[in-house]
Amino acid sequence: WPTEVSATHTETIGLVGLYHLELQIVTDVPILSQEMLNMLIPACFTVDAVRGLPNEHWLPEACDDLYVEVFPQLSRATSRLFDVLPRTRSLDRPHSGSVRFCEPVVWFLGVVPLHVVREWLQHDGVVVEVHDRDSEANLQTLGRAGGAAGGEPGDAVEGDAASDKGFERQVSTCDDLAAVLDRHGEVE
Repeated sequence: WPTEVSATHTETIGLVGLYHLELQIVTDVPILSQEMLNMLIPACFTVDAVRGLPNEHWLPEACDDLYVEVFPQLSRATSRLFDVLPRTRSLDRPHSGSVRFCEPVVWFLGVVPLHVVREWLQHDGVVVEVHDRDSEANLQTLGRAGGAAGGEPGDAVEGDAASDKGFERQVSTCDDLAAVLDRHGEVE
């Protein structure tokens, strides 16, 4: 039973001038009762580390720090999950060939109809997007080109933009994961 929970919000929080909020709660009793666990059905995903990344000497000067985003790959049948399973961004890390994250992403699957969750688990997947080449100039270029920066969540990144933005792949089987890792480094 978890007795500690923490959260970091780095996107718009809704308070003028507040851009980063960290919250940690520690108790001597479980945070969720059995009844709450059954009702909310929490699912926790953790990107432990990303390995095999390029570690060129020019990356820190030319690109923003490295981060990952975790979000659900959704189809028309599972689009109801868009607001319930938010896109989550890790804290920034300095460039390195191997980067540890260990930041859990928790989604409450019990707040939507279970048939939608079942459809998502059976046919869609979780996307881990590694951003290791982002810079202000690259993001502006992607936005003007109508790439993933201006598209819908889950839109694929193709062509040269993929190397600038990081990579985005749907991983639904072990074979898919192995193929992604062979091309883009190792994600645990």
